[in-house]
Amino acid sequence: MKYNVVLIKFGEIGVKGAFARRRMQSALARNIEQALIDSGFPEAKVRVLPGRIIVEGITEEGKEAFVISRVFGVTGVSRAYMGYYSNLDDLVQKAADEVEGDVKGIVFMVRGRRAEEERFTSKDLERALGAELLKRGALKVNLENPEIKVWVEARAGRFFIYTEEVRGPGGLPLGTEGKLVALVSGGFDSPVAAWMLMKRGARVDIAFFNIGGKEQKEKFIDTVR
Repeated sequence: MKYNVVLIKFGEIGVKGAFARRRMQSALARNIEQALIDSGFPEAKVRVLPGRIIVEGITEEGKEAFVISRVFGVTGVSRAYMGYYSNLDDLVQKAADEVEGDVKGIVFMVRGRRAEEERFTSKDLERALGAELLKRGALKVNLENPEIKVWVEARAGRFFIYTEEVRGPGGLPLGTEGKLVALVSGGFDSPVAAWMLMKRGARVDIAFFNIGGKEQKEKFIDTVR
């Protein structure tokens, strides 16, 4: 399967009010863009879509997905193929073209999602794509223990198809909930507490008082890293 985008899901942001949701989506997109630049992917382009964020201009291997999976506010990241469709039949044929080689001779399952304005249901999408893949050589469907899962999403004329998902840390985008200072020692409790504050959207400056000499300082640096 070839990839042309990284598809990014966010959980808690989606249940916010309209104003807060737009603000947090924009902040998350900026944080993703900065993380990609810092990691050596300046050509990647971040776009905010209804209910999702995508990254275009990715490398052939989709290495950007690993970087994005560590950004606060992200709940799931997938290397995906994005295409366009006019109706359910068109969607099914184009999606099957992309994933056919991955499921040939394989036990699989399909999970579908669609925007509310679509005339077909998620179940319609699952059944239609599953039937088409069986015609093209997939072994059988097993919803309990598949060898491969195929996800397909239909949103306003675009579809995304993917076979893997990396979980992100979740929470809120960094910088959306103010700025704090955390006193961090060489143990694990205080760094974990600082990490949890960052996961809730706070920018955290780390304060460390070295009263134990070089050994304690090195332990602190290793722990924070």
